[in-house]
Amino acid sequence: MEWHYVFNRTSLWDRFRLIKNKSEEQPDGTFKLNGQKIFITSGDHDLTENIIHLVIARATDSPKGTKGISLFFVPKFKVNEDGSIGSRNGISTGSIESKMGIKGSATCVLNFDDAIGYMIGPKNKGLNAMFTMMNLERIVVGIQGLGISEIAYQNSVSYAKERKQGKTNNSKLLMVQII
Repeated sequence: MEWHYVFNRTSLWDRFRLIKNKSEEQPDGTFKLNGQKIFITSGDHDLTENIIHLVIARATDSPKGTKGISLFFVPKFKVNEDGSIGSRNGISTGSIESKMGIKGSATCVLNFDDAIGYMIGPKNKGLNAMFTMMNLERIVVGIQGLGISEIAYQNSVSYAKERKQGKTNNSKLLMVQII
């Protein structure tokens, strides 16, 4: 079974103290999450059987500010007792974001409507867990930038080697290569 995870913040340039997504604990220990997340890279697709959304949200009885944020594991599809994929969870795609840059992944708005989630780590300690995960992601983004710059360099060198420069009507004068 192939799964993919995505991290869900509140908005592109949010302040964590302004988080409006809510989570409400259920009698079985799960949480119902409600709210909206924007600019979620690969937030919805059918490339894997399930998508795991790591969502930061505030529990209804948590303190205001950054001290009241928890981290939740919210699958796109619920998982049955036997581990098989079940029904769709309360997550829907609101829209696809219009963006510059990498076009290979859909960046979208996600709506959480009574989506069932599971708290990761202690209550109100979601930022600690999130920043631990983000340390690796920062390295991954740097490597991605290095890869993009390398292929851009290789393509420009290849083009420069093939391109002839100069313009002439005289058949005895040759156009020259740049490199």
